[in-house]
Amino acid sequence: MNFLRARNPWLRTTLALGAGLLLLSIGTNLFAAKEKDRSKSGRAHTCYDCHADSKKAYLQKKFIHAPVTKEQCGVCHASHGFSQKLTLVKDVTKLCEDCHASVRSDSTLAHKHAPVGEGKCLGCHDPHASNTAALVRDGGPEATCYTCHDKTKLESQAGHQHPPFQKGECGTCHKAHGSDLPGLATAKGEALCTPCHSTG
Repeated sequence: MNFLRARNPWLRTTLALGAGLLLLSIGTNLFAAKEKDRSKSGRAHTCYDCHADSKKAYLQKKFIHAPVTKEQCGVCHASHGFSQKLTLVKDVTKLCEDCHASVRSDSTLAHKHAPVGEGKCLGCHDPHASNTAALVRDGGPEATCYTCHDKTKLESQAGHQHPPFQKGECGTCHKAHGSDLPGLATAKGEALCTPCHSTG
């Protein structure tokens, strides 16, 4: 562009600004024309018109968050701003608890899982879709539990492991959000072991 070679800095800046505004105007007009064509068809504009790759990825998963399935992105997300930054409609903890009341009640128990107390639901859960039940992030404990529990990660490399631990089935012995028992245990004393280990 020749204006970039202008010797006068003021002139160079003015010409660059003018070129930028022209490009913005062209882009806005093209978008408006596209929207006008879409409105003629009688079809409403949805998030997936632009985010088709995301829709395809979500629909390939076994478990899909209900609002995603219903294309109700606005339940969690505010519309895009000029900066194209996607934002949540409210703090993530309140947002999740609006629909998941059981998490709120679990968080009032004597022992609360730290991410729950800190509002870090997305550390363990994928908000859109997953191949793991309860939208737990894919990748097993390595993608969730071990990101905080360094000692447990080292124990996973031991030669002999408790079978549920070896299979990444942490929920066999631990509650995910909160418990009245230390270690977020699902039961107290022998009652924790007897579902799998007979005492007779």
